[in-house]
Amino acid sequence: MILGIWLCAGRFVADGAPSCGQGDGLGRWILRSDHLSNGSWSLSCVLCSVNGPKLTGNQLSHVLRHRATLQHQKHAQGHHKAALALDAPSVDAFITVYVEARKGHAASQAIENVGKRRKIKRMRFCLAEAHRAMDRRFLRSATAISLMRDMRKSRLMIRFVVVSAKLEVRRGLLGIHRNFGHSARDILRATSIILRRAATVCGNSCCSFVDMALLRHIRRQVVMICTDSAADEMLAAEMMRQSIASDMAVLTPNPRVVLRDKAHSSRRTLVS
Repeated sequence: MILGIWLCAGRFVADGAPSCGQGDGLGRWILRSDHLSNGSWSLSCVLCSVNGPKLTGNQLSHVLRHRATLQHQKHAQGHHKAALALDAPSVDAFITVYVEARKGHAASQAIENVGKRRKIKRMRFCLAEAHRAMDRRFLRSATAISLMRDMRKSRLMIRFVVVSAKLEVRRGLLGIHRNFGHSARDILRATSIILRRAATVCGNSCCSFVDMALLRHIRRQVVMICTDSAADEMLAAEMMRQSIASDMAVLTPNPRVVLRDKAHSSRRTLVS
């Protein structure tokens, strides 16, 4: 019933028909259902759909809120380039999301004056991918890479230390893999998956791809592996640098040192 009243008021157009909304009306809108997977319908603003349909919602409150946005006002004034630049959140909004993430707030929580759950998740993905992009840029210039690997409760974590030719140092988390198994072969496969993910651009998105040149460079430049003293960990470290199993290729052919983590050995001594 509400939709019928809106259409009769002459403020919307359905299926691309000419608009008859004028004066202080709500502008030109197109009723769309072809861009929604669940078969429902939504309204698309004509002014803001320059580069594709911009779905707004299907309620009057959604329309009013969209009309009040700065981007819609820029489009209405004819400043399309300035309006398109507003598609991305501001730097201050990203800083707010980063600060909230550092405090331990869940990504499913809305942030006032920034956005709700869906937008916050996307912004946190952008922040994470930007950090990973800086890691990949530094890894491309690496002359030596050290990997520190640890396993606990079916989770494998690898941290890295990278040194460049200018003696610049960068440390960080290479990746985490879950539920992979407990044998040396399983650890080796999980390590290979983490290395591949580290060289993947925009992982877990529709446009992700693996930078194979970077992956080969990382594998060549690993010179040290640090693990605990567990038998499966030590065997996996040896399998990374020499072909012990005939059906598995050498993952990192150039490690010079395999270290045993002293923190683990001291803990084992104290426990025993």
